[in-house]
Amino acid sequence: MNNSVAGQEQALLQRLPSSNRPGTFPPALLSPGERVVFETRPRVWGFIAVSLSINILWSLLIIGTVATQPGAAENPALWFFLVAPWLWVLFRLQAWKGTAYAMTDRRVIRRGGRGGVSLQDARYDLISAVEATGTTTVRFRIAPNAGAPDGAHGVGLINHYVVWNDLAQAAEVQVFAQEFVRLQAAKVREDEVRRQLRARALANKVRCPYCNTLMDFSTINLTTPKCSSCGAPLVTR
Repeated sequence: MNNSVAGQEQALLQRLPSSNRPGTFPPALLSPGERVVFETRPRVWGFIAVSLSINILWSLLIIGTVATQPGAAENPALWFFLVAPWLWVLFRLQAWKGTAYAMTDRRVIRRGGRGGVSLQDARYDLISAVEATGTTTVRFRIAPNAGAPDGAHGVGLINHYVVWNDLAQAAEVQVFAQEFVRLQAAKVREDEVRRQLRARALANKVRCPYCNTLMDFSTINLTTPKCSSCGAPLVTR
């Protein structure tokens, strides 16, 4: 079993949430070299349920009026009021089509609005928590000291959250997202440890500052960097 951060990430990516929909997020919105690891879109029913229910009842009322009132069928205003509300349903369908959510190897993203006119995103090192709200919403909390334009930005980024609404299997998505964010934070810490150790390395070896033991760089566990002889920490965090 591979307990390294890279191994844990690889194992996690073999267990993607069932709502993963490859090809949903537009590649044109990604940075060069950026890779999508999970992508989905909201449930269509969440976007049109209220409008559709009201329109069906309204349409039945109009049809009933036409059927029972003599001459009602010749009234153009009546037909206008029958058709016009359905245009709003079409508008909501366009908004749903333009909404997509993604986690890449660099950030979490929400693309929303009719035609995908708004974009919210945040780097993983700026995310302090991944929260499930209700049964259909996942929120990525941005650290209070993070903000535009350095890493967290977008139209509608309110109260330091990137929000995914109307998700199918939101609890499953939240568990996956929380673990993936944790692993990305661990990778950042490992990169910093690697940088510090390499700065002190001599011919690809690292000397323990406590007992002076020389160790091969490749043998050091970057998650918990300790001296192989005395067990002292090699990096002070």
